[in-house]
Amino acid sequence: MTKECLVSVIVPVFHVERQVFFSCIRSLVSQTEKRLEILLVFDGTMELYEDLLKDPLFEDQRLKLLGKVHGGVSKARNEGIAAAKGQWLFFADADDCLKEDAIEQLLLGASKEADLVMGDYFLKYPKKCVKHSYKKEELWIFQERKKELLEDLLNPQTGLGFCWGKLFRRACLLVHQLYFEEKLQMGEDVQFVLRFAIKASGIHYLPKALYIYRMTPDSAVRGFRKDYVEQYEKAMSSIFHTISKSEYGMMLGEAYETCVLYHFLLITVNYSFHPGQKKNRKQMIADYQALYKMPLFHEAILKGNAGRFSLTRRITVWMIRLHFWNGIYWIAGFRHRQRKG
Repeated sequence: MTKECLVSVIVPVFHVERQVFFSCIRSLVSQTEKRLEILLVFDGTMELYEDLLKDPLFEDQRLKLLGKVHGGVSKARNEGIAAAKGQWLFFADADDCLKEDAIEQLLLGASKEADLVMGDYFLKYPKKCVKHSYKKEELWIFQERKKELLEDLLNPQTGLGFCWGKLFRRACLLVHQLYFEEKLQMGEDVQFVLRFAIKASGIHYLPKALYIYRMTPDSAVRGFRKDYVEQYEKAMSSIFHTISKSEYGMMLGEAYETCVLYHFLLITVNYSFHPGQKKNRKQMIADYQALYKMPLFHEAILKGNAGRFSLTRRITVWMIRLHFWNGIYWIAGFRHRQRKG
């Protein structure tokens, strides 16, 4: 390992396809910035990769293998944080990649005024790669401008709420005891980044796409699971608690309702009208109407700002507000057919 460790890269590893995982590690050890430690935190899965770990690539002395017990992605990231020695923390997912100079470019944007440095990213689909940008211009964000950024962070379409692809000053995290909430299985990213951004003395945004996020149809967000609604309820409750106890409080009220509304749209496609429900259309719609009446979601449907969403999502919200249940069912089915294609 390089004597000076400037950045600790934390990579939780669960069930990721082996060659995809290999590509991720290769992109990390090939970074132009060499002052790294790369913490591979296996979420109870190290034995699945034992033969792969014998590859010469894993002889790089900057690589550290951690983790024995399965506890979820938040626990794995926290284990990485506890072991980290660098001045900065950088999170990456084991099925993603970085541009060769990604960490170097982010460090060029770091300074004593910034506790958080973030850039843009690419969305990698099976047949194409699409650049996702937050803004066109470079931004320095301090206390007086932070409200707008926090509002954008709560809007999933901006991409700011992901923990990966950013530099977090480790000293700020330690002072404020900012860790991932291990009880959360969804929404843990935005809850962590939100709390960190609130405490950060300065935030620097670079309009450069440096991280490559692989789109997978069976991810935790898109795949069907019976506790999907319950997990998002927990996440939204935790986010509300973070906002309400911060100095921004009700200033972020509409942004919070918009965040809940967005996730209700995710629930629409990935739970209520998911083929995994194995119910007929009438049963699905009846269950969906019951969800619509839940205070958490009903409030968001009425107060959330759908104008911040894409056109397709705005149309879906319009249908929900007009109780056009059959139309919503059709849109969800179309989305599933798109993914299969």
